[in-house]
Amino acid sequence: MDDHGVSYQYRDLIKQPLGEQEYLQLAELNQSTLVQMLNTKGQAFRKLGIKADQLDEQQALELLVNNPRLLVRPVLVRGRQVLTGFKEDQYRDFFN
Repeated sequence: MDDHGVSYQYRDLIKQPLGEQEYLQLAELNQSTLVQMLNTKGQAFRKLGIKADQLDEQQALELLVNNPRLLVRPVLVRGRQVLTGFKEDQYRDFFN
């Protein structure tokens, strides 16, 4: 984003994790479930030995609050738009 002159506010979600309400708002803006926002391919999730399709929203929320590394990152928020994970083509569309 620096290379393209896009101004932003950075928040290290590991050092400054989101709270329950922030996760719920993020999921609402993202039009997704909290389960969908789990990074199920990451090492932190795999170490838990659980399957995402067996989780409900409350369980996903508890996992995210207790271990912010489980959130798909990066997370970009612009107004009421949210983009999670790095998808180059979606980034282009997001900023145009």
